[in-house]
Amino acid sequence: MADLPAAKSGASALDVARQAARAAADIMLPAYNSFGSSGLPVEKTVKSRGNFLTKTDLECEKAALAILAAEYPGVPVLAEETSAAVSDWQNGLLWVVDPIDGTANFARGIPTFAFNIALCSDGEPSLGLTLQPVTGD
Repeated sequence: MADLPAAKSGASALDVARQAARAAADIMLPAYNSFGSSGLPVEKTVKSRGNFLTKTDLECEKAALAILAAEYPGVPVLAEETSAAVSDWQNGLLWVVDPIDGTANFARGIPTFAFNIALCSDGEPSLGLTLQPVTGD
C-alpha cells in the first residue's frame, strides 16, 4: 500500500474516508427509514434503463465531497453523480465516490445498498471503504 499523506487536520486518509461514509450514512439511513419497504416517495430521475438518481444520492455525495474538499483541498474527486471527467491529478491522488451503490434497491426499499469511497495514488487503488448503513457494516 502506498504511503498516503495525512489530511489537513492531521487525520489519516482512512479516517477521512470513514468520516465521509458516516456523513453519507447519516443522510441515507433516515431517508431509507422514512419509506422502508414501501419504496421511495420522492421523484427519481432515470439515468438509463434500470439506473436511477435520487435526491438522496446527490445529498450524500455533496456531504462526502465537502469533507474531502476540507481535508484534502485540491485533490480531485471522481464522483458518480456530479463530477465531470478528471484530467488533473494533484500529487497522483484521486478520490472516487459512489454515494449510493444500489440506488435501485434503495429506491425500492430493499436494504442492500452502500456508500463506497476509494483513494487512488498514481493510478492504483490505495484505500477502499464500503459502508452498508442498514447494518453498519
